[in-house]
Amino acid sequence: MTLPPLNTLSLTDSRILTTAEIAPDIHVITVDYAPIFKAGQYVMMSVAGLPPKPFSIASAPGQPHLEFHIRDTGQSPGSSVLKDVKAGDTLKLSAPIGSAYLRLDAERPLLALGGGMGITPLKSILQAHLADNRGLEAHLYWGGRSREHLYLDRLFQDLKAAHGIFSYIPLLSEEKADLPYRTGFIPEALDQDHARLDDFDIYISGPPVMISSLLPLLLKKGAKKDRIFSDGLETAL
Repeated sequence: MTLPPLNTLSLTDSRILTTAEIAPDIHVITVDYAPIFKAGQYVMMSVAGLPPKPFSIASAPGQPHLEFHIRDTGQSPGSSVLKDVKAGDTLKLSAPIGSAYLRLDAERPLLALGGGMGITPLKSILQAHLADNRGLEAHLYWGGRSREHLYLDRLFQDLKAAHGIFSYIPLLSEEKADLPYRTGFIPEALDQDHARLDDFDIYISGPPVMISSLLPLLLKKGAKKDRIFSDGLETAL
């Protein structure tokens, strides 16, 4: 992800509306800031005077607020502070940025590949894609170490039940479980399930090692370079 120079950022004061712990170490916050943005984009966020850091927008366009998912890994001062914020607190946000946004003019099925917290922008992309109601298929592969890491599992199970064009494949890398979960990693599952990927628009979000491991497989299976979208692939493609 190529971040904008900090000295070029214009930040807007925004008020936190709600906070909630959705899973261990993962908080959801909503903010009273509703700029025009494209599903899959992110903002630079500053809290408590700390340098701005990128956070993906989890909500779909058209909602009256922005939603962010914050995981406290203990390695980022910003994330550690954000887990303790409360309604009414103020933070600073940039305008939405990022090139891995949903192409609504595309007439191709969508393939979303997410690892861990990389699900955040994919949630926005998938909800916007399904709301657009063009009948184009959407497929999500989401990998996590254990079931608690797949903290939006119920949301995607419900979307799968509501939309016949949506398939959802959750994967666990460090825990065995009954269906609907599979074990293993996204590249292996994708290799098993799809002989060719020529026809897809592909959106990828997750750890750099996951993204770099996927690229050779995608190209081998015929994916078009100009139809693979990920801010983490800007230098690799």
